[in-house]
Amino acid sequence: MGRQVLSKEVFEVLVKHLAETEEKMELLLEKFYPDFRERKEFQDFINGYIRKVEECINNAKVVENYKKFCPFVIIGSIVELENLDDSEIEKYHIVFPFENNPDSEIDFASFLSPVGKALLLKKVKDKITIQNPMGKLTYSIKSINIPEEMFSVTG
Repeated sequence: MGRQVLSKEVFEVLVKHLAETEEKMELLLEKFYPDFRERKEFQDFINGYIRKVEECINNAKVVENYKKFCPFVIIGSIVELENLDDSEIEKYHIVFPFENNPDSEIDFASFLSPVGKALLLKKVKDKITIQNPMGKLTYSIKSINIPEEMFSVTG
């Protein structure tokens, strides 16, 4: 992986996010994955996610006064998608399971949902296909944004 240029703010968000994610994963494992096989699948999935975020952090070139650009979808980011079948634009806030949605303009998607799993770690312009009860939907990622509240807690 080449060196990803990140703003100091995004770098700090990713470092904090990594620590919070590792902490929350232990709680999710204990609460929702008592079955060994399901637990193993979840651990493999989340370990892959953590490795990708760590790799980005370890290879980042941190620059002051750089745009607040996240190179891929992380838990907590807001993703704007274009439905490639009807050109409709949709937004999803990727969250931990059972988080509330105070903003009615943006749908919440747990990172464990089909939408959340499909989006996690994807980049702008990537295409994803999601199978739902009504069929397959294909989207293109238009933008990835980190909400301001994630920046404000970095200290």
